[in-house]
Amino acid sequence: MFRNQKYPKNSVMVLSVIGLVVGMLLSNMISVYGVDAVSAVNLSSSSPLKQFKSGTLPENIKCNDGLQLIIKATDGSPACVKPATAITLVSWGWAKSIIGSVQNSGGTPSQKVITLADNGKSLTLQKGDSFLLKLGEMYNWNVTIDNQTVVSRVVNIMVVRGAQGVYDAHNAGQATLAATGDPSCRSSVPACEIPSILFQLNITVAPPLDNSQSLVVLTDKDQYKIGETIGINITNNGNTRLFPIGWGYSIDGSDGTHYAPTGVLKMMLIALIPGNSVHWTWNQLDANGTQVNPGQYNITASYTEENTQKQISASKIIEITGP
Repeated sequence: MFRNQKYPKNSVMVLSVIGLVVGMLLSNMISVYGVDAVSAVNLSSSSPLKQFKSGTLPENIKCNDGLQLIIKATDGSPACVKPATAITLVSWGWAKSIIGSVQNSGGTPSQKVITLADNGKSLTLQKGDSFLLKLGEMYNWNVTIDNQTVVSRVVNIMVVRGAQGVYDAHNAGQATLAATGDPSCRSSVPACEIPSILFQLNITVAPPLDNSQSLVVLTDKDQYKIGETIGINITNNGNTRLFPIGWGYSIDGSDGTHYAPTGVLKMMLIALIPGNSVHWTWNQLDANGTQVNPGQYNITASYTEENTQKQISASKIIEITGP
C-alpha cells in the first residue's frame, strides 16, 4: 500500500541523518549485554554482565586494562567501555554513573574534567590518560595544542553540552593547550562588546614510572617561572611502609645550599604505605621569605623502611627560569 507513496525531500534528509546517528551509536556505544560493541572485549573469566548475574556488586566488577566501568541507566547492568565512550554515554543519559576510574596497568586514574577554573594551571598525565575539556557555552572556543604528538583531541565522538572535546595523552613530553573564547553574543544584532578571553593549560605527560624503585619523586613539570608554585609528589612503589626522615624531603640548590623546608617540624608525619603518595608544595622562597634565584634545584626524598630500617632516597631536578 506504500509502494507509490512519495516522501518530501526534507523527510529523506531526516532519515539520512538518523541513519548516520545510528551508525555512530553502533560504533561507539555498547550492547545491552554489557560488552563493548566495537572491541568485543571479554574478561579472562567472564563478561561484566556475567559477573553481575553471579552476585558480584557493580562496584567490584573488573574490566580489562584500559576500559571504564559504567552502569546502564535503564536496568542497572554493568558494562566496560573506553574512557571517551564512557564520557559520551553519561552525557547522553545512557549511563547513569561512572564507577571508579579506568583500569590500567599503572593504576592511574584517567578521568579528569578541565574547566575555566584551571586556567593557567599545570596538568600532569600518564600515557593513556584522557581528560574532558569543558569551558562552557558562553563563549565560542577555538582550541589549539602546540605539540599533538604528546596530546591531541579524540575525533568523531560527541561530548556533553558545553564541552570542547576529549583529549588523549600519547607520549611523554610537554604541550600547551591554548583556547580563545569569543562571546556568543558577538553574533547577535546589535553585537555585544564583551571582550574575548584566553585560556591556557600546561600539560606534561610523564614517562612511565620505574616500579623497580620503591621511592619516587615527581613534580607537575620540569621547568617553572619565577614565583610559580612547585607541586611535589612522593610515592611509595614498594611493598613495605616507609617512615619519613625529618620532613621527608629537602630542596637544595646546585651549590648545595638548603632552601626548603624551613622551620622546626611541629607535627607527626605518618607512614607512607605502599601505593600511596604524599604531596608538598614550594613557593620558591628561602628561610627569609626571599624569592630564590633562577637555576636548578634538587628535590630529595628521604625515608626509612619499616622492617629493615634501611634508609632510602630518591631525587628530582627542576629548573626555575627568569622572567
